Amino acid sequence: MGFGFYTTWNDAGDRGLLEASVNGDNTAIVFAGGRHGIWLEKQGQQAGQDFALDRVAEIFGNDVRKRVTRSIVTAWGTEPWTLGAYSCARPGQAHQRQELAKPIDERLFFAGEATINGSHATCHGAYLSGIRAAAEIAKSLGR
Repeated sequence: MGFGFYTTWNDAGDRGLLEASVNGDNTAIVFAGGRHGIWLEKQGQQAGQDFALDRVAEIFGNDVRKRVTRSIVTAWGTEPWTLGAYSCARPGQAHQRQELAKPIDERLFFAGEATINGSHATCHGAYLSGIRAAAEIAKSLGR
């Protein structure tokens, strides 16, 4: 197993989407969304960590628990800069992200995770698009 996406369900109906990289990075990202994600966020950091670790253990076995050395729990729904939002293209329209990224009259430039392919709906996508837009601005200023 190198990299993959997994979905877990338990008897309580808790769903977790898991993105794992076990060759090299040895990282796992667990997503909880919808009403359950909102509820979980309100329960606090420890509840989020417990939920994530339970989902990872459901897939990789309980021995994985003693191998977890660090975790980060986000509060995406109450993050003041996002309020839980992210971009999602309509089916068949992902190519429009390139259109969203195009400057207008070399005076108005756009960045954000909705303007990038491959890293859309992510913080690193927003970051990478900001770097791209900054480079476009610098070029337009002759720098």
